[in-house]
Amino acid sequence: MGVSVSLIAYFVARLVNLGVTIMLARALGPTEMGLIAFALLILEMFDVLRDFGLRETLIYDRTGAPGLRTTAFSMIIAVGLLQAVVLLAIAPLATYVVEDKVIVPVLMWLAIVFPINALGSVPDALLQREFRFLAAAKAEILGVIAKGATAAGFLVANWGIWSIVIAMIAGASVRAAVLWIVSDWRPGWRAPTWHESRELFHYGRHIVATGIVNMVQMRIDQIVIVASVGETALGLYFVAARIPEILVLGVNSVITRVVFPVLSSVADNHVRLVSAYRTTIAASMSLMAPVSLGLAVCADLVVATVFGADWAAATFVLFFLALSGVPTSLGWTTGDVFKATGQPKYLWIMMVAETVIVMPLLFVGAYFGADITAIAVVMFAGKIMAVALRLTVLRRVSGIDIQETLRAAWRPIVSATAMALLVHAVITVNPLESSDGLLLTQVIAIGMVTYTALLFFLDRETLLTWYGQVFEREK
Repeated sequence: MGVSVSLIAYFVARLVNLGVTIMLARALGPTEMGLIAFALLILEMFDVLRDFGLRETLIYDRTGAPGLRTTAFSMIIAVGLLQAVVLLAIAPLATYVVEDKVIVPVLMWLAIVFPINALGSVPDALLQREFRFLAAAKAEILGVIAKGATAAGFLVANWGIWSIVIAMIAGASVRAAVLWIVSDWRPGWRAPTWHESRELFHYGRHIVATGIVNMVQMRIDQIVIVASVGETALGLYFVAARIPEILVLGVNSVITRVVFPVLSSVADNHVRLVSAYRTTIAASMSLMAPVSLGLAVCADLVVATVFGADWAAATFVLFFLALSGVPTSLGWTTGDVFKATGQPKYLWIMMVAETVIVMPLLFVGAYFGADITAIAVVMFAGKIMAVALRLTVLRRVSGIDIQETLRAAWRPIVSATAMALLVHAVITVNPLESSDGLLLTQVIAIGMVTYTALLFFLDRETLLTWYGQVFEREK
């Protein structure tokens, strides 16, 4: 039930976010969307320190000591306030990167989001630790609804770029408030101790290191674009990347929210750990392979239908970033295994290696290609190299053979590939001579039916049981 509840909450949240992106893209155009993308990029750079890795520490914690949780809360609030202060101080420097000076007040107002998010970190972590995914989902859904409604209202009132600023503050506030309402935990009135702080930091430092490297790894493409091509190109790339980010990276993040606590609970039993890992790979790939390949073959229809003719230059970016979803999903759960077994350092070490490999390729692509498509191609190649590295390290550190991963993943990948080929043929022929929007609707329906039938034939057990076989039911 944990996966189903979390995925429903995730899709509701991300569909609203996608709706906000579409509204902004159609109302503002590539240049102003580039400003928004740059502001969100800066926020994400700061957000890697959101809870200093203490959220994962509380999920992993074997003691459940109340004092440790109060100490974590105090530390997280302090980090959130520090993030806000530093962003307020350096916001004026943004004009050295983008010309529009509105970026300065935008960043200064968005600094408020950090302490607001900090308020909800401990309740959110404890809800996940207790497998109360439904309660956590309520906060996520209500927060994103508040964000979407606020953005829509202010866009209608012609507030432009400020619509998303106000919406983000409103959404974060509602989410934090609901987390406190649904959580039974309240902080104690005691000062943090040095011993507890050191214990929290010992585990959390690896999570922070992972977060920093992950941010660089995930956003180095956008950093290179804004530095070498400009904010208008960044706007095009950002919009193209938004859909695979929501449908691929985001879904994997939701799976992690459920898988990490479960893997932690069986980490001391290698046989159960391998079994849980294998079933997680089969389940995640049964969802992500058709989404990734289907989105890739429909890239031109998606851009034309969802964003409009002004965004046609984003089509090939969407194609390659969507394809990247398969290797990304294949290697994603390795990080959960390392964290669950108390070895988070291997995750960030791998991510450093992946970044070191991809970064020079990105600069070469930007120099010779000088466009966003070249950057997307490099990112796709980088994901393929990354999954090979991750599976190799997983075998050596955790004793989970690469064949375990491939045996679990090949059926969804084969089914999704066959489905994608059929969808491509239908789009090429367009037998009913449908418009872009109608054709997109038709091939989505055809793809879903085809993939489900193929997977039912090849891997009936995964299709029928992946919601409930691995994950404990919500308490």
